[in-house]
Amino acid sequence: MDDILLLQTLSIVVASAGILIAAIYYVLEIKQQTKIRQMDLVMRLFSTFNSNEFQEEYLLNRKIVSTDLVQQLFSQLIQIMWEKSKPIQEGLRKKYNQPKWGEWFEYLYNEMKKSEQKLKT
Repeated sequence: MDDILLLQTLSIVVASAGILIAAIYYVLEIKQQTKIRQMDLVMRLFSTFNSNEFQEEYLLNRKIVSTDLVQQLFSQLIQIMWEKSKPIQEGLRKKYNQPKWGEWFEYLYNEMKKSEQKLKT
C-alpha cells in the first residue's frame, strides 16, 4: 500500500514538474519571439528609411517605436539630413503653398533634438 502511495505521489511530482518546465519554456519562447519581432522591425526600418511611405507616416508619431530606439539608430543621420534639406523644404512649402510639406521629417528632427537635450541634462 505504501509503495502505491509513493508511486502516485512521485507521478504527481513528475507531472507537476513537467507542467512547470513547459510553462517556463513558454515564457522564454515568448520573450525570444518579442526580441525577434523587434529586430525585424529595426531591419525593416533600415530598409525602408528612404521610402515615401516611411517619410509620410513616421512610426514614432504613432507611438509604435520609442524615441529612444529612433534616437539610437538614426539620430545623427536625421539631424544632418534635416539641417541640409531644411531650406529646400521651406522653399517647397512656399513655392507650392504646402505648409505641411516635410512635416513628419521636421517632427522627427524636433523629437531627436528634444531627446538629445534630455540626455544632456
